[in-house]
Amino acid sequence: MGVIVNHSKFLFMYGRTVPRNLAYQDVRIPTSNLGNSFCAVNPKFISFVLDVSGGGAFQVVPLKRTGRIDCVYGRMNGHRGPVSDLKFNPFNDNVLASCSEDSTVKLWYLSDEHSCDPLIEEIHHLEGHRGKVVCAEWSPTVENLLVSGDIDSKILVWDVSVGVRIREIRVGKDAVCSLSFNWNCSLCAVTTKDQLLCIVDPRKEKIVAENLDSPLTVIELDLSPGILFPFFDRDLNLIFISSKGHSRIMFYGITDSQPYIRYLNEYNSGRPVHGAVAMCKRGLRRDECEVFRIYQIHSDSDIVDPISFTVPRKTEGYCKDLYPETAAPTPSLTLKEWLSGIDRGPIMMLLNETGDMKTHKPVMFKTRFDQQTNDKAPKGRSVLVTSDRNNDLKFMFLNQMTRPDYRGIASDKRTETESVMGEESKILLSEVSSVEEADEKLEDTPSCQTAVASVVGSPKLENGSELGISKRKKLFTLNGDNETGAMMKFDDFKQSWRETSRFAKRIWTAKSSYAKRENEEPSSLVKCSDIHGSPLLELRNPVEMKNFDISNKMDIQQSVMKAEIDNKTEKLNKRVRYLLNVVEKQAAELNDVKQRLTEIEKRLQQKEETIQCLRNEIRWRSARITQLEDELSAVVNTSEDEDVDNY
Repeated sequence: MGVIVNHSKFLFMYGRTVPRNLAYQDVRIPTSNLGNSFCAVNPKFISFVLDVSGGGAFQVVPLKRTGRIDCVYGRMNGHRGPVSDLKFNPFNDNVLASCSEDSTVKLWYLSDEHSCDPLIEEIHHLEGHRGKVVCAEWSPTVENLLVSGDIDSKILVWDVSVGVRIREIRVGKDAVCSLSFNWNCSLCAVTTKDQLLCIVDPRKEKIVAENLDSPLTVIELDLSPGILFPFFDRDLNLIFISSKGHSRIMFYGITDSQPYIRYLNEYNSGRPVHGAVAMCKRGLRRDECEVFRIYQIHSDSDIVDPISFTVPRKTEGYCKDLYPETAAPTPSLTLKEWLSGIDRGPIMMLLNETGDMKTHKPVMFKTRFDQQTNDKAPKGRSVLVTSDRNNDLKFMFLNQMTRPDYRGIASDKRTETESVMGEESKILLSEVSSVEEADEKLEDTPSCQTAVASVVGSPKLENGSELGISKRKKLFTLNGDNETGAMMKFDDFKQSWRETSRFAKRIWTAKSSYAKRENEEPSSLVKCSDIHGSPLLELRNPVEMKNFDISNKMDIQQSVMKAEIDNKTEKLNKRVRYLLNVVEKQAAELNDVKQRLTEIEKRLQQKEETIQCLRNEIRWRSARITQLEDELSAVVNTSEDEDVDNY
């Protein structure tokens, strides 16, 4: 029995459910008549047995992922038969035990690195049962100790560090229904289907007590005659009782004196219950005065509903009197010590007002032989090593020298591809702006229009005539065989080959359009060359153009301008498309960087949780050391007193 608790403060304790979106929906629980809860929960995860064809499937979901649950999310098909029970390791929130009707018990490791979909890895495959395995239970004080019961009324004790069976006990004549250890893990209570309750010593493999003819007290429950789901709070001496097929949860206070059991209050959810499981004290919301939480599975809908039991207080926040010392997630005994006959209660800790106190103990695998510990595992099996044996590896980084890093900040670094793309975009933008400015100046120049009209309307241009542009004098000359020519001075022309070639193209467009109108093919050749060795442009135009009308000249000029605009628009569209592709690539790279930053933030958060868990382990280990020192001093004092008496 724990500390003495005044149960009057719990007379007005009430239960409340959560909104529909904060419950777990679309969970397909099997409709079996077994007395199991089909569910397991801890401060990190919640797991359900799934009703699928063929069986053997269960689902693991992070506790914060509420609402509609996809049936594929966190699903594991690890058994050949239907899963009958699930239990989380009390010392490691990432280890889950599952038992099935295929006569096997399996251990699973749930990784924290995959926040989207938890990665589930098999640790051990425990074989030894001949019948269907019905239930399993972890030891509350001993490390790596697991017991399981089957339909053949047998109980097996397992050493999960190496995956071997160490004890076998037969109880009753019918199937085992449930298992539970006492406070110091010296005894185990077993219930069977033939309504037998017996106390078993798992170390000596024998039944200690099974005669229950004289109980301390008997109470009648106003519940349906279904399977009961009792939950005992050792810290507050409270017991919560729910029944399969019923909607009420009644809670009582337990005392050492008569009447031993005192009725306190009840909660009615209004929907029949198919299964239930309780959260440990580390996962409660202590800032809301929550003292207990039960997850109910409703039979009329595929919903797992968390029900919080809260003690009303005038002031909001953490209340120390509601949270006495509770069991820490650190074993107080090794399996070797327990087998030698040592009994010890769990290591106690005080719950502070912070959030969930989670554990993060990574699991490592050894081969059949380890040189450091000289532990041997059976053939074909791996060895489970918890973080309690690897503290030296955890804090090894403290002994290493810090190396300075003189590299630049990561945000200022750019890859070679990003720099090249940036330079190309700048060059393209500058070219576009320069071309637009040159075109505007060229179109507004009156000499340009005069040159077009003069060239198109010249009386004769025979083969061999040349079109030359002097870059120094800025002159445009037309020479013919009849020794007549026209010279025009362009003051606004730019001194570059780009403007020269563009002007030549205008002349060719004008003459081609005129030739098409007159249904004539341009026969003469006008040659345009540059002083600086640019390629030669050949322009064909009509042989003779007489009686050229001014209206036709205006039409030709408009067609020239339209062709120029179309050409310029096409070029700009190509450049715009290229720039858009560059922008899309940069946006995709930016999204990749954002995703990487999000992953880094999640990893940092996980590392912070790991550091907090290690600090908690150090504190709990210190409490264990203090406990061992007290026991040692008590033994020394006792031996000294005996020596004095003998003297």
